[in-house]
Amino acid sequence: MTVSTPYNYVNGLTLDTLGHNQNIYTPDNGVGIMSEANGGIGTTNLHSTFQVSDEHVWPREVCRGQQEFLVDTVDYFSDSFSDISEDSSAFSAGDFRPIIGGSVRIYVPYNVSLALWEWSFFFSPFKIFTEADMAALRSRNFDMSIKARLDGSALQHTQRAIPQSVLLGISGSSGSRKVEDRPATGAKKTFETTRREPAVSMQWDMNHMETNVSAGWHSLDLMIYMSPVIDRSLDENEGTLVAEVNRKVGQRSATFNHKFYQRLPFGIRNARVLTIL
Repeated sequence: MTVSTPYNYVNGLTLDTLGHNQNIYTPDNGVGIMSEANGGIGTTNLHSTFQVSDEHVWPREVCRGQQEFLVDTVDYFSDSFSDISEDSSAFSAGDFRPIIGGSVRIYVPYNVSLALWEWSFFFSPFKIFTEADMAALRSRNFDMSIKARLDGSALQHTQRAIPQSVLLGISGSSGSRKVEDRPATGAKKTFETTRREPAVSMQWDMNHMETNVSAGWHSLDLMIYMSPVIDRSLDENEGTLVAEVNRKVGQRSATFNHKFYQRLPFGIRNARVLTIL
């Protein structure tokens, strides 16, 4: 299509600014030297042998990507979560909390065929597992789980249990473990722990692909839940487990009074997304 400029410039006459502006740009096809180039180009403007090259495609029109990350370590503790059912199937989306540095948000200006969401994180858990003889706590495995949430809805297939790293057992006066379901009223419970946090510290990389994604804002969040360590040995005095723990300090053993919480530190982590037209 030939681009026309309807206004003619004549020497000696006053410039018609309206006509000049129309020569530059109008919403009419084929009129104005900037009109065609600014969104009005069609096949009639191109030579029959013309082929599209890389430099002709505006960046991020075929695919778009976005990434968010953090490198600072952050710790999550079980006392910041509610005490819900010990059955993990009872978890709901509201029981999980987002992990800072594990979220990404992107605006998609048009419908796309797919969006590939990915998230990676390093963690070193302090997850408690108790000996079978500690029936007073009514639980051997205090839950600690992660999963992803897309546009506010949980992706159930991404839920994963964090591995146990701390064995908690009741110890007797001689240091050997013993069965003790319900200590006498007022008596102190003494525990000993076996920790293997370095053995279960690891890097996880996960992903989820969504097809036929509509235009608009979309977001993904990495979420966490961990159950509090509750002492139910006395029904009228439920609360965070408090006990004495035998620990070795140098060449000597000492007893310290502790409250027990689960902890999940996160190291380097990121969330990213790639959309494809």
